[in-house]
Amino acid sequence: MKVSGVQTITAQQSSHETAAMMARIDCGALMVNAQERLIGMITDRDIAMRAVAEGRTADTLAGEVMSRDEQPVGVVSLGTIASSHGPDASSTVLQGVAKGH
Repeated sequence: MKVSGVQTITAQQSSHETAAMMARIDCGALMVNAQERLIGMITDRDIAMRAVAEGRTADTLAGEVMSRDEQPVGVVSLGTIASSHGPDASSTVLQGVAKGH
């Protein structure tokens, strides 16, 4: 599924397929959809910590290791925020990210 330029996967795709897609499009996170509705997100860290570190196979389904969200509606990147506003907004965003929590 591709909506508004965002590449998504289904919960039924394998973690291998997911990681391969991440490598192909050079990203670290993908939204997971079911029947045209976003149901969660899977990151490269989810795959590493919930699949690889636990000794699961590459066939482990994305839905088994994804992070579930209440009702995700989309994704916005820091790059998009930083480039869509003036220099003051970009500076504020980057300072907020760089600041320790």
